[in-house]
Amino acid sequence: MSVEAVLDAADVSWPAQHWLSFNCPSCQEPSHVEVSESRVSLGEIDGAPGPCFIPSSSVGVQEFSIRSSGIGISIRYAKKLWFVKARK
Repeated sequence: MSVEAVLDAADVSWPAQHWLSFNCPSCQEPSHVEVSESRVSLGEIDGAPGPCFIPSSSVGVQEFSIRSSGIGISIRYAKKLWFVKARK
């Protein structure tokens, strides 16, 4: 699955942690993503004893930028821009 396909499917974010939720375009199962300035990781969120992200796979990315705010996460990659609203 491409980075673009994951970002296209993202529907909610946790801006403080740089996490996104999406339904997999292939199997329609819910999944999670962690984004950073140089890496995109797929995995699961664990809530005990505190929230943490457990990656199952990741890929390095270039020319990738993120900006978090209280209302969501803006992501720029491959000359495209995505905005994923924050979870309420």
